[in-house]
Amino acid sequence: MIHETSNLEIVATKIKDKNLKAFIICCLYRPPNYTVSTIKNDISCIDQLICELISTNRQFVICGDFNLKHDWCYNLLQTLLKKYKLSQLINLPTRKDAILDLILTNDPALCTQTEVSDPHVSDHMLISTNIIFQRKTKIKKTFSYRNFKNIDYENLHSDIYATNFDVSSESHVQHIYNTVESTILSLFNKYAPLLQKTITVKERPLKLSDNTKNLIQMRT
Repeated sequence: MIHETSNLEIVATKIKDKNLKAFIICCLYRPPNYTVSTIKNDISCIDQLICELISTNRQFVICGDFNLKHDWCYNLLQTLLKKYKLSQLINLPTRKDAILDLILTNDPALCTQTEVSDPHVSDHMLISTNIIFQRKTKIKKTFSYRNFKNIDYENLHSDIYATNFDVSSESHVQHIYNTVESTILSLFNKYAPLLQKTITVKERPLKLSDNTKNLIQMRT
């Protein structure tokens, strides 16, 4: 997943409870090296990590010490956040005047009570958030349809031929259309009445091919 030349230290775990859909928590540490080549390489590796997490089609949280104290470094990360529509939840300094420790997520509703506090045992502030772990509401969709498989086509044809489509008394094209449409719909309502069905919409995982991943990397 990550380049062997990466300076990043990453550990990730998938958390699941009973029948609830699992989510992923990833902890990241980036050593405070600020050469241009190192920063660009590390940002590229974070890009790969995010891409892999998105391909799981799961909610995820990435937290840790990113050590991006300069604006130009953080701006590179912000470009990734916009690219993948991620949220960064920490907005207070975590060491002196810099926001070094971050929490990224693809679903901000997953996190609540995000805080920055002094642990009194480190030169960094402590970042924390509560994860809302609950069953996701299923999306239901109701649609109307006609069952054309069981139509009595013989009697339908007979009724169509016996139907009077005389519109000679109509002078307006729209009125003629409305009359014909109403007549045809009444026949279909007789032989194939509208039915309703409610289904549960299933989430389809977003699977990215290796080629797609490479193309995403090329764009950056």
